[in-house]
Amino acid sequence: MGSSPGGWDLAFIGKAIEFGVDDGVVLRDSQGPNGVTLTYEAIAGPNLGAIEDIDISSAAEVDV
Repeated sequence: MGSSPGGWDLAFIGKAIEFGVDDGVVLRDSQGPNGVTLTYEAIAGPNLGAIEDIDISSAAEVDV
């Protein structure tokens, strides 16, 4: 499997993950088509409708 320029696994591009937290917020996260951005959208809770695009990066892998 290949990696994006940011080092993320390309298998996540175009897929969304939904998760909830204790205060009732439910978020839908998806990796952008460029492989280096993440979009989150609040789909429930007090921040309903909030959307943000953030840049992502990965740390270098280290053998221990």
